[in-house]
Amino acid sequence: MTDLLYFDDFSEGQSFALRPYVVTKEEIIEFAGKYDPQEFHLDEAAGAKSFLGGLCATLGIGHIADDPRFATSEARDADPDALIAILAEAFARRDYAEWQPLLEAIDIPWELISSIHDLAADPQVRANGMMQTLRVGEVDVAIVPGPTAFDGEPILANALAAPVLGAHTAEILGEIGYGPDA
Repeated sequence: MTDLLYFDDFSEGQSFALRPYVVTKEEIIEFAGKYDPQEFHLDEAAGAKSFLGGLCATLGIGHIADDPRFATSEARDADPDALIAILAEAFARRDYAEWQPLLEAIDIPWELISSIHDLAADPQVRANGMMQTLRVGEVDVAIVPGPTAFDGEPILANALAAPVLGAHTAEILGEIGYGPDA
């Protein structure tokens, strides 16, 4: 086998045992310098304060960014539960509608983690036809249709609930020779 493989060299199900490779801090910084040379990627101190500092200031807990327990990535990793508790308490002071414009105004990656109920009601999900309604007894249940469509068009089908227990028992028993008294 050669050192250099091309797509056509692979066959379905083929696997390789590869040695582990640990990426060093220097390699991460070198990569960032080539492909995303932002200060918080190139300077550890700037990185430690960038997202956390902006987030904490927005949350009204700006002093946290200077707390030695959270000043570096290593320090935060040593006791993540402490920082999570502080952030959770701060976030609990407002609802999503209040936080959304504040978080959009700062330069950090963030997104609401939706519940399954939020997802089913999301206007974009509905507009893309990604949900269907399934009638189960007297209740309408929102379901994801399947299989996934790759052509951009939703797959429309009449979703049917499974029959209730015993719904077809008499019919099936009749097909194999048993009468109603069996």
